Amino acid sequence: MKHRQPIYAPLDFAVKMVESIPCDAGNFVVLTDYFAGLRRKSRNTEEQKLLSYMPTSLYTLHDWLKYKQSYRLTQELADDLFATEGCDIPLDALHVPFPTVYLDFSGIRYDAGGRKLYGAFVTLSDVPYRDNTEVSMCSVVLLWQPLGPETFASADFPYRYGGISFDYFPEHMEYTLEEMIARLTDSLPEGRKPLRDAMLFLAYLSSEQPDVAEDEVQKTIYRSSGKPKATSVRKWDVGVRYMTEKRKRTMPAEEQEKEERSAGAAKRPHVRRAHWHTYRYGPGKKEKKVLWLPPMEIGMKEETPVVVRMKEKKE
Repeated sequence: MKHRQPIYAPLDFAVKMVESIPCDAGNFVVLTDYFAGLRRKSRNTEEQKLLSYMPTSLYTLHDWLKYKQSYRLTQELADDLFATEGCDIPLDALHVPFPTVYLDFSGIRYDAGGRKLYGAFVTLSDVPYRDNTEVSMCSVVLLWQPLGPETFASADFPYRYGGISFDYFPEHMEYTLEEMIARLTDSLPEGRKPLRDAMLFLAYLSSEQPDVAEDEVQKTIYRSSGKPKATSVRKWDVGVRYMTEKRKRTMPAEEQEKEERSAGAAKRPHVRRAHWHTYRYGPGKKEKKVLWLPPMEIGMKEETPVVVRMKEKKE
C-alpha cells in the first residue's frame, strides 16, 4: 500500500492561490491589468493597497510551481546567519539558483511575533512585460499561520501572506540590501525582521561556497513533474555540514576546559562574529561576489573545512 505524502504547506498554499483567480497567473501583463481593474472599482484604501501587491505575489507563486525548489535552513546556521551584524550587501550581488525559490523556515525555532512562519517565496528574475520589454523584479512573499485568536483563520485555508517587491533596475544598485529593506518596510515595521532574515537567507544562497546538499529523504522519492505533488518538490538542506562542525565544537564547559588544560592553553580562544565580505573581480573590477564568514574561534589549530558549492542550476 502506498503511503500518502503529508501536505507541504508552500505547495498547498501556492496551488490554492493560483487556482483562485480567473486569469493566467503566469502572465504578468494579464495579472497587472486584472488587478488594476479591481483596484479602480474599490473604494477601500487598504483593499486598494492589497490589490496593488497581488500581481507580483501571484506571479511569484505561479513561477515557483514551475520549479518547485525548496531550501531549508538548519538551526545552527540560522542562529548565526540571522545574528550577523550589518547587511551592507550590494543588491547586484544577489542571485538565485532558479528564478523563483522557496526558503523554508519551518524546521527552525523562530520568533515571528505570535505567528508560525513557514517561509518565503522569492523571485529574482527578468519578467516579460509589454511591447517585448522585460522588468527585472525582486519579489518576496512571506507565508505564515496565525497562532492567536484570529477569527478569519479557517481549517481549509490556515495561511496568511504578505511581502515586498521592487524593480531590480540599475538605479537601485546604489542601495545595499539593508537600505532597501528599510525603505520598503518603513510602513510595516512588524514585518521587517522576517523579511530581512529571508533576504539574508537569499544572500547566503547567493554567496560563494554555500553549504547546500540535496535532502537525503526527499531525493529517494523525488520525481520531476509539472503536477503539484509532494514528490515533485525538490528539497535542499542548507547548513548540514555547518551544523555538524558547530556541534563538534560546542561541547560542555568541563570537557572544553579539560581539552584546554591538556593542550596547555593559557586561555580560551576568542570568537570573531559572523560578517559579510564583498569583493570585486573581472575586467575593471565591476563584478561583485559576496562571502558570508561565520563566527570563528581565533587561535584554534583546526580550521572548519571548506564546503562544496552547488553547481546545478536548472533542470
